[in-house]
Amino acid sequence: WNPGHSYHSYAYDPVARKMLCCGVRGLNYIYDPDIGSWSRRMLPEGMSYGGSFYDLTLCSTPAGAVAWTKAGLVFRYDAEAERWTPLKITGVPLPGTVCDAAGMAYDSKRDRLLFVTAPRGKPFDGQVHSLDMKTLEARSLDPANGNGVTGFLRETCYDSANDLLVIGGTLPPDAKGLRRTAAAGHPMAGLSQHLGHRLPGLRVIVDDQDPSGGVGNFSGLWGMGVHAARSSSAVRWGMRRVKAAPP
Repeated sequence: WNPGHSYHSYAYDPVARKMLCCGVRGLNYIYDPDIGSWSRRMLPEGMSYGGSFYDLTLCSTPAGAVAWTKAGLVFRYDAEAERWTPLKITGVPLPGTVCDAAGMAYDSKRDRLLFVTAPRGKPFDGQVHSLDMKTLEARSLDPANGNGVTGFLRETCYDSANDLLVIGGTLPPDAKGLRRTAAAGHPMAGLSQHLGHRLPGLRVIVDDQDPSGGVGNFSGLWGMGVHAARSSSAVRWGMRRVKAAPP
C-alpha cells in the first residue's frame, strides 16, 4: 500500500486523534495510536485519481487535517463522519499540486493555509497563496524578493515563534560558498535586519542556517517540521536528526 516513499500525502488529525495517509489504489489509511492499528476507507472523487499518491499534499489544522489536490481543490477530514469533504473556496483559483514541488502549511497566527508550488520542470516564481479558514477566501500574496528562490517545495512549514513560512531547501551558494535557506515572513521585531524595506504582506527573507551543511540541496531523503517543544526554530531531519540552531 506504500511503495516506501511517502511524499507528503499524510498528516495527523488532532480532532480524530489519528494519522491519515492517502495511499495508492485510492485508499485512505487511518492509524489509531491508542490501539496501534490501521484501518482504511476509500478516498472521495477529487482525491482519488491517477498519481494522487504522489501529489496529494496534506497538513494538520486545529479543525482537522486538510488535503490539497493537483486540481487546486482543498478537502478537510470530517472526524465524526470519517470522510473527506471538499471546501467551497472563493477568491482567486488555487494552483494545483505537483509531485515534490508543492508545499502547504498552516499559519496559526492568522488561521489560514499557505501554499507554494511550481509547474513541473519550471522554476518557483516565489508566489505564495493563502486560504482563510474562516471565510474560505483564497488570495495571492505576491511576496517581494521572490526571484531566484529555490528549494524542495514539498518540505515547507510554518514557524509560529518567528512568524515565518520556511521552504525546505537552499539557495545557490554565494561568493563564499554559503548556501542560504529561503523563508517568507511578516515584518516583526528581531527580523528587521533581514527584511530590508518594510512593505505590507509577505516578503522573502534569507536565513544563514543551511540544513544541508553548506554543500547541497534538500532531496527526497529530507523532511522538515517544527518541534513543538522548541518552536523558536525549524527542525530539519534526514537520515539522521539534525539539531536546530538557536534563532
